[in-house]
Amino acid sequence: MDENWPNGAIPLIEPQPSHRAFVNAVIPDHALVKITTARQLLKRGETAASWFPAGTDVITTSTVADRKLAQISWEDELEVIRRFEGNFHVPTDYSTYERQNAADRRANVERNLEGTFWMTRKIETLDLDIGVIPLIKGCTAAEWAIGFETLDRCPFEYSMTAFFATQYFTGGAGIRINELVEDVRTIAARQPRPVMLIGLLSAHYLKRMPRTVRAATGLNQWRDPISPEAQTHETMRGIWADVSDGVREALDVSAGDRYAVDAKEVA
Repeated sequence: MDENWPNGAIPLIEPQPSHRAFVNAVIPDHALVKITTARQLLKRGETAASWFPAGTDVITTSTVADRKLAQISWEDELEVIRRFEGNFHVPTDYSTYERQNAADRRANVERNLEGTFWMTRKIETLDLDIGVIPLIKGCTAAEWAIGFETLDRCPFEYSMTAFFATQYFTGGAGIRINELVEDVRTIAARQPRPVMLIGLLSAHYLKRMPRTVRAATGLNQWRDPISPEAQTHETMRGIWADVSDGVREALDVSAGDRYAVDAKEVA
């Protein structure tokens, strides 16, 4: 298995010519695509290797809009990642929101874990070279603990986990960064595995995160200052370097960091 686990700044990439021009210009170490994006690219005859430049490891994620998520079975998801041939996958998301009742949230936490183990077994059985990054789901410390305790007991070893930050910035409640920081710190205090945040690429906010956060993904922080249609490759590389360096400094990681994280450092 590829040991180059995600770290630092990771751009979220959509199936657009401008996004392809960007990745070909800057060649990021890692890129994140939604499972729905991977499916679109497959329909165009593309795979991770054909659409992305050599040198970029591709992470697929099941964290997509609820209406699309409901239409994707575990079998569909497995078939997409098998054919797309990315390097890492964040599997079988189930939505958990504060507005849900506790029983429904717990059921979705458990479904996510069941799906994660199912996907891991299938990946091993099919001998796919894809690293699994489980999602930490839930809205409370007790719900997150279900995931930690289950991962610790399961027969699989996971080098990294993911946490979905996007919902702290959507839904009409404003930017809930203080709540996100508090929640991530609670998670960090309970498990030493490195965390990849999905949906937050701001160095300004990331510097408040605990040491456990080793990777961050997002769209606006790279897309707002970069215009592939109007900028040279050199200009885009310079802008991305600034974004990437800022995130690495905020998270205190270096390229190739293998996450020798001591449990007492994560709080």
